[in-house]
Amino acid sequence: MEEIFAIKKQILELVKPTLKDREKYKKKLSKIIQKIMKYSKKKNIPLNKVVVAGSFARNTSLKDNTDFDLFLLFDKNVELNKIVKYNKKIIYSCFWNRRLVESYSEHPYVQYQRKKYKIDFVPAYEIKDYKERKTAVDRTPLHLKYLQENMSDKQRNDVLVLKQFLKNNLLYGSDQNISGFSGYLVEIMILYYKDFENFLVHFPKLKGESRIVLEKDGKKEYSDPLIVIDPVDPNRNVAAALSLKQFERTKKLCKIFSEKPSREFFFSDPEPNLEKVLVYKTKKPEKNTDISYGMVNRTLKRIKTTLPEINETNSYIDSDLYLVFSLSKLELEKTFEVKGPSAKDIENGKKFKEKHPIVYEKNGLLFAKEENKETDVEKIIESQVIQYFGKSKKITKIDADKIILKKKILEAKGLINL
Repeated sequence: MEEIFAIKKQILELVKPTLKDREKYKKKLSKIIQKIMKYSKKKNIPLNKVVVAGSFARNTSLKDNTDFDLFLLFDKNVELNKIVKYNKKIIYSCFWNRRLVESYSEHPYVQYQRKKYKIDFVPAYEIKDYKERKTAVDRTPLHLKYLQENMSDKQRNDVLVLKQFLKNNLLYGSDQNISGFSGYLVEIMILYYKDFENFLVHFPKLKGESRIVLEKDGKKEYSDPLIVIDPVDPNRNVAAALSLKQFERTKKLCKIFSEKPSREFFFSDPEPNLEKVLVYKTKKPEKNTDISYGMVNRTLKRIKTTLPEINETNSYIDSDLYLVFSLSKLELEKTFEVKGPSAKDIENGKKFKEKHPIVYEKNGLLFAKEENKETDVEKIIESQVIQYFGKSKKITKIDADKIILKKKILEAKGLINL
């Protein structure tokens, strides 16, 4: 453990934001909050308060993270459609429109984009207990309060180390493009296991549907790979977004690192075999939402089921949508085997033989050989990409071996197999 402790200390120095940077952004956010409250008061908008939420407020944000969350908290008596309209009116009145983007989650929110930072303005209700919540985001200020009261400064440092550990290995991020750990889940892990070292030792011992409880358990049934009961809402699983694949990869990663600790687990990009990676670029969905991510990934899975030669299908969205295919081989055999009924099944065997000219028996079953109409895997995939994604959009194939795209390919979840 001494070696791991030494590495942890080195990593912390690299990923912990400086006090100077934190103070700079605190002042900036404070001015923005004052501006919002002043405008709301002037226009008689029933806004109770504005709070800084997310990892910055909890002092668990990584050094390179300049994304901030400001929650505009309204009274519970205001209708949901009205708080969404108020939020939009306030932000579009207080800031330059060209830098504003309307985004969507459970309900719309507004994003303010600057060159060096980004702010999400999220409308929510001010509540004191989870039972009062009217939307999912209403819990967020309660998360902040809980962590402020229960997490030590040492544990906050360990959260930073664990976040970097997961981030570098494509396990950090709860949206459907990653299906990994949310920031809040990382914080709960450190609270539960006490520190980074204990997480490494005990997390790999978890079995499917293990249940982690810090406070109360609402006894709700889940079918997720990992169940972590939200300490502020006993009826919510904090780990609901974590896929089985990412859960297993995390366990394996902890074991490998514990056996042979190295800084490379925190700051090296694993290289996939780019010879068998296809990347297509097209326009991203009109609404940049988790729902859009889900539709894209479900379509990719549909394509994958048609071709066993596809190991993984993934997507990456920035200014465009990138569709990534990791392949086991680029060329199909000229013929493929078709499994038929039992050799003893006379009636269905006769129909199978009528349909297939060349039939043979193997292990008590009938089989036939058929020719592949197309053997070029790339052509097969490209035709399906055009079918599903390119009916009204331009599809461009990208050379995966270009250095500029390696980052995008790596960030598509699961292309690197531990």
